[in-house]
Parts: sequence; C-alpha cells; structure tokens
Amino acid sequence: MDNADNVEQHMYLAYCEVVFKQGRSVNKVGFNTMLRLNEQKIRRADLARAQQATQMRFFQEVWGGKPPADLEVTDVTFISNMYLGFMSMKDFDQDMDMLRSKAAEAAKEIANAKSG
Repeated sequence: MDNADNVEQHMYLAYCEVVFKQGRSVNKVGFNTMLRLNEQKIRRADLARAQQATQMRFFQEVWGGKPPADLEVTDVTFISNMYLGFMSMKDFDQDMDMLRSKAAEAAKEIANAKSG
C-alpha cells in the first residue's frame, strides 16, 4: 500500500454527466468521480480536474480511448456532489476485500444452483 493511501483528505463523490454530439445526435452518459482534497473547500480548479477526469473516463470506457472523429463533448455537468468525510484511502477502502470475496461466493452459489 502506498503512503498516499494513508494520508487523510476530504473526500467527495460527484456524479457528472458528459453531454456529447455525434453527427446530428446529442447524448449524455453519467459517471461517478472522486474528489480528494486537502481542504474542505471545493475550488474552481478542483471542479475542472473532476470534469477532466470524468471526460477521460468517458473516452476510455465508452470509446476504448479512441473516440470517433465526429464526436464533440459539449459539456460535463455536475448532477450531485456528496461529502464522504475526512479519511484516508485505506479507511475509505476498508472492508472492500471482504465484500468482493462475499460477492464472488454468492456468484458461485448462484452458478451452482443454475447448473444443478
């Protein structure tokens, strides 16, 4: 685990929508984005970084990093912003390994029930 994972920061979960045009069609798709800040204030530059991270995620997840030439992102809009608290990434991720393990066990049980 990285030392940065132990640094406490103010954490926010933002839900953003990427609005884009492709040809004559206008669409939108939403993503969650984390903001990790040293202060509780959210500044314009923090919002810009969150918008940029959301747009990069859009390009990667929707287009595999290779968007079509006729694609134009027209806006990245914040729909909601939730304060999660002052904590480290280690604190934030606490119990995730256990939850992943339980989810894998449940999926295995479902698969076994379907086959048997």
